[in-house]
Amino acid sequence: MGRRSPRAKQGHRAGIPSVGDGTIFWRPCAAFLVRASQFFAAHGVAIERVMTDNAQVYRWAHLFREAIIVLGLGQVFTRPFRPQTNGKVERFNRTLLEEWA
Repeated sequence: MGRRSPRAKQGHRAGIPSVGDGTIFWRPCAAFLVRASQFFAAHGVAIERVMTDNAQVYRWAHLFREAIIVLGLGQVFTRPFRPQTNGKVERFNRTLLEEWA
């Protein structure tokens, strides 16, 4: 069993997998993050941290890093070659491959 997130003052904490297609390009990734945070904020969801893999676009791109800072978010990186760290997204990707491919 996975560890449960503590109950927040107003609701629950949850991980929401978001997949931005075009992760090799820096500008779309930063723009996706900004749009996603605006969408969630409009629906009353506060983002605290963003978990990404170790791709250059997330680790070294100034636009993405700047977007994280401007939005006041924390950034967490997955462990290299360890898909279990990002299990929900990996399972989502596997389901897409099984059902649609």
